[in-house]
Amino acid sequence: MELQTLLLIYKSIAVVLLLVIVSLLIRYYKRLNSYVLFPILAYSSILFVEIITYFNVFNYKNTGLVYSFFTSFLSLLFQMIFFYFNIKNSKMKKISLMLITLHIANFGLGFYLNEDSFLLLKNHFISIALLFCIIMMYLYETFNSDIILKISKHFSFWNTLYVIIVWIGLLPVLVLSQYREFIIDAVTYYTIINMVSFIGYSSLIFGIYKTVKK
Repeated sequence: MELQTLLLIYKSIAVVLLLVIVSLLIRYYKRLNSYVLFPILAYSSILFVEIITYFNVFNYKNTGLVYSFFTSFLSLLFQMIFFYFNIKNSKMKKISLMLITLHIANFGLGFYLNEDSFLLLKNHFISIALLFCIIMMYLYETFNSDIILKISKHFSFWNTLYVIIVWIGLLPVLVLSQYREFIIDAVTYYTIINMVSFIGYSSLIFGIYKTVKK
């Protein structure tokens, strides 16, 4: 199968899964989490990029900055804000706010210095690390509260799982792909990337249904 055809198939699946996620989040808005608006915005940002690249798969020159802005910058920002509001400890909230500010500065500088770059990978890695720090604070607080007893009934847990699977889970592949010693053909590379994403999307859909049935 040609790479372009394979990418179109992958993107079609991604668009469908993201449409399901966004639709479910909107439908069960009041039954999920007080701050579910931010995940809706995060997944809508990714959905927008998937639709754009679906119709223009290989024209990275025109879609590169759009991809970086909506997927790497906006979706991560909305996820950070979501976890910020779900953290109750005042000191952790202040640290989280500082990390969010660093994320904005990180990509602001990245866009200024690398306006023709497609992925802004260094900035991408830095912001994922910042998001990971915020998630660790949220999990630390969660595991030391009564929420842990019914954690699978909370949307924030499934959203955390998605972030760990997709954003953090793909880091090794993205990092290794930058080294010439890491030899992998394009079909295998994009298959790994998309399969991990599909697992993350599917787990989130399952989590939404499990949460609303509590």
